[in-house]
Amino acid sequence: MEKRYEGNVDGFLLKAANEGFSSVSKWRLLTWYGQSRFSVGILRDLKERWLYILDEWEVIPEIQFIETNYEKILIVRKDFFIKH
Repeated sequence: MEKRYEGNVDGFLLKAANEGFSSVSKWRLLTWYGQSRFSVGILRDLKERWLYILDEWEVIPEIQFIETNYEKILIVRKDFFIKH
């Protein structure tokens, strides 16, 4: 993670925490991390930051990522999924 983008990543996570989801373009996310592919390292860092940011919450929601052609979408609320 490049230091200058830490605020962007934290904002991405906080938006998901407050609104139930957040999205960011793949190229922007990769730019924040200075990488050319979405890796396990990026996912691990996002999960660690998630736990750190929401440390004072009573219940920390589990996060899920959905990938589209151009976006990475972070989902927190389970009711966004259609139940069959």
